[in-house]
Amino acid sequence: MGNTLGNKKYLGLKEVSELLSISKATINNWVKAGLIKRSEKLFLYDEIIDVKRRIENGEISKLKSRANKISSNNRFIPTGYLSKKSSKKHIETILDRLKEFKLDIESTIFLLSTNLLLKKGEIEITGDRTLKFKRSGVKEVINLWIEDRSFDLDLELLSDLCLPDEVDILGIIYQSLLAEGSKSKMGSYYTPEIFIEDLFGDKIEKESKFLDPCCGTGQFLIKFSDLTNNPLNIFGFDIDYLSVQISRINLLLRFEDFDFYPNIYHLNSLTDIDNGFTNYFDIIATNPPWGAKYSTKLGNILKERYPIIESRESFSYFIVSCERLLVKGGSLGMVLPESITNIKVHADIRKFILDKFSIKSCYKFRKKFKRVLSPVISLRLVKGNSNGVLEIRNSDDTYKVDQSRFSKNSGYVFDITMSNKDREIIDLVDSKGDYYLSKGCRWGLGVVTGNNERFISESEKEDFEPILKGKDLFKFLYKKPSSFIDFKPELLQQIAPLDIYRADEKLIYKFISSSLIFSYDNRKSLALNSGNILIIDNSVYNTKLALAFLNSNLFNFYFKKRFNSFKVLRSDLEKLPFPKLNKELELKIVSMVEKILLGEDLLSELEREIYSIYNLRDDQILRIESV
Repeated sequence: MGNTLGNKKYLGLKEVSELLSISKATINNWVKAGLIKRSEKLFLYDEIIDVKRRIENGEISKLKSRANKISSNNRFIPTGYLSKKSSKKHIETILDRLKEFKLDIESTIFLLSTNLLLKKGEIEITGDRTLKFKRSGVKEVINLWIEDRSFDLDLELLSDLCLPDEVDILGIIYQSLLAEGSKSKMGSYYTPEIFIEDLFGDKIEKESKFLDPCCGTGQFLIKFSDLTNNPLNIFGFDIDYLSVQISRINLLLRFEDFDFYPNIYHLNSLTDIDNGFTNYFDIIATNPPWGAKYSTKLGNILKERYPIIESRESFSYFIVSCERLLVKGGSLGMVLPESITNIKVHADIRKFILDKFSIKSCYKFRKKFKRVLSPVISLRLVKGNSNGVLEIRNSDDTYKVDQSRFSKNSGYVFDITMSNKDREIIDLVDSKGDYYLSKGCRWGLGVVTGNNERFISESEKEDFEPILKGKDLFKFLYKKPSSFIDFKPELLQQIAPLDIYRADEKLIYKFISSSLIFSYDNRKSLALNSGNILIIDNSVYNTKLALAFLNSNLFNFYFKKRFNSFKVLRSDLEKLPFPKLNKELELKIVSMVEKILLGEDLLSELEREIYSIYNLRDDQILRIESV
């Protein structure tokens, strides 16, 4: 890694990105902020190693927070996976005890495994300190583990620890011992039980062959074991050796009356599965890694093996891989981030799904994974026959839609938040669309200082001027700014052209928001990057007329249903269909907006006026206002 110039070693941008586990864009931002140094596009190796050390030991809290979970040494118990509340306290006590022994994680899990097998009557420790096994399958798993790792441990070292009665207690403790950064790198977090139940489908036969290609410690395998009498029809693959060992033990304990060696293998299911498993499995269900980090070498292998996945997203690779492993008519169930349904970068995998599968259900869950911020869905697919009706379940609604609808959407968006009745309203708004913000507009980003501590003050100072933040913005009006900036454009990290900020008339809108919130400004105000700027050419469409629609319940409904995003993106705003009005009606609405800007309470009257333009029924208005 790196290049040597003189007697000093240097790294390129890509190498620093991999070493610090951050994006190239973040590195560039850190350079601009003076947090790391660059010379002629190269970074001094020793300095980057020092930055990495300081991130890991917490000396640089600012960098540590920006590196997110990658370098985190935090640990947490996956309480959503516990069946009893009392188990949490019990596990905390065990974790405290384990610190006393100063064992590495694998030795700890091995000894806890023998402890559990001892308590279950699967093994005995003989007088000469060797193991005696009840079943040959258990013997093979444990002896191969000892051979692989050359353990030389006191088998009774942890035997006094009483493990709580949880189905996957070894997995729970393993998860609790792992640093959060390790889970983030692997993309692995435990799946709450509620997500698993709907993923197997409704056509489970006596001899159905089941696979979890990212089995972890066996959550999905354990759940499927309740539905079959044959453990040899259950398969699991995982890249993490310890997870595989735990999963094998879990499955052996689930089928205590069978003597068998579990079909659970330590391998990378994206690259290591041979053709013998092609068209082999009847049911696949899994929670694949999301946004997993790959080495350059593995990333290139995956890019070559899965060329249709331009996003290089890990869960997309798994969907393509699973399609090959399924029999025709086989069922695939996955837990996925909601972003797969509508984010532009995932158009590749959406098209693949529409081409290769019939979508049977898509369920959106209000409850998120612990410490995972992304909204979560479960998706159940059937290989082949890529048509039909699917069931969509949101937290407060269930409805059915035709899969063919997704194929007609731009970017193959799965508009899962939109029922058929919602679609009727959307189509009505579209039918009156005459003007779009893609014409006659200028756009600007709010100011990015690169160092808010240096440039932003929460109190007035000499030569500082007021600057708006997202929290200052409301519909139509903004409140008096409470922040001030030392506005020196040449020193700031990113700014729009100055005439954007100093325009005589502009709209400032919240960027991070699930709703449209546009404030009117005619004071040449500055805005931080939590507020972006829109300038509309009044000769093309009246700014105050556009403001009325942008802040309306109807357009907010349209925005939420069509784009389902927590960011107000320019590309989405440019798709909003503004109607053409006769001059009399336009002047009436503009006049109402002007009065609202002067403080009159005309919001309800303005909403009614907009509803009347579209001849909306009472039930449609009720639906719009309920969202």
